[in-house]
Amino acid sequence: MAKFINEHNVKSICVHGGEIPMREIRMNMLVELNLREQGLYSEDLFILAQVLRVNTSITSINLSKNMIGYTYMDERKVLEIKMKNQKKIKDSTFD
Repeated sequence: MAKFINEHNVKSICVHGGEIPMREIRMNMLVELNLREQGLYSEDLFILAQVLRVNTSITSINLSKNMIGYTYMDERKVLEIKMKNQKKIKDSTFD
């Protein structure tokens, strides 16, 4: 995906969280990049990092209150894991 973004004139992307302004980053149009509380996960930041490699204008980035360090997991997958491990959870409680 990062290669596609760099080769095409992609305005912005939303992988799992909020919108990341790819064109503005790539074209050195920003000095500050505020992505606070955008629900971004590690996958989002990997793509962002690929575009930032060639950026020379940004001097400050705010990534606070995101899910950095976490991998996005679809809610259906979370439910599947919970159901699969439900017996283990019940067995480990002390009634």
